[in-house]
Amino acid sequence: MCRTCLDLRRYFGQPAAQTHPHLVNKGEVTPGVSCAEYEWRRHTFLRKVLEKAGENIRKHIVIFPSASKLFMSYDIPYPFRQNTEFLYLSGFQEPDSVLLMHTTESGYKSVLFVPKRDPHSELWDGPRSGDVGAKELTGITEAYNTESLENYLYEYCKNNRDYLVWYHMTKPVHPQFHKSVINEFLKQEGLRTVQSPYPIIQHMRLVKSPSEISLMTKTTQIASEAFAEVMRYSKPNVSKELYIFF
Repeated sequence: MCRTCLDLRRYFGQPAAQTHPHLVNKGEVTPGVSCAEYEWRRHTFLRKVLEKAGENIRKHIVIFPSASKLFMSYDIPYPFRQNTEFLYLSGFQEPDSVLLMHTTESGYKSVLFVPKRDPHSELWDGPRSGDVGAKELTGITEAYNTESLENYLYEYCKNNRDYLVWYHMTKPVHPQFHKSVINEFLKQEGLRTVQSPYPIIQHMRLVKSPSEISLMTKTTQIASEAFAEVMRYSKPNVSKELYIFF
């Protein structure tokens, strides 16, 4: 395989159409779900935020941290599971990231903050997409390294007043980001109040899109075939025989 192909395969931190065309089709962020659908979800979420807040509050900023890696012991991690709300709005599968959305005079802006590429760490933990790869994967037009999150929020505070923050602070998804960056942002004078975005996004998730229905249908078919396969091999004393075998 040529060097260019090898570099391309290591460029993303999750399966992509460029590297895994048998899993992800062109124009999709995750299998079966397109960039356009994720954009529609973000747009719909912000529209519902404005509807709930009313006309008196026009400035909103939404913070959705990703999950972080959890470790069994030392450097041995548990299997990673992405934060559901973060995944629903971005499709980005890497840990230690943040999706930030805020209203602007012309509409709204989505910004993704992701771990910086690190060749040494990637040898052990697998490839990272970085800011450039994250934009190419998700279709979100702005992406930066997570090191820039604090400065971005500082600039937002400096240029805005009387804004409403949508952030789930009862049980922070990413304790490190909450303690080091977000908690300080929530103390700023321009803040009007903080509300949880979970009721809105959970209500959105109740209604499934055609692509979600297609994926759910496919998963139930796979599960049904697996159950049928198990039943074909089921017989009296089969558990005893397996115990003796192992």
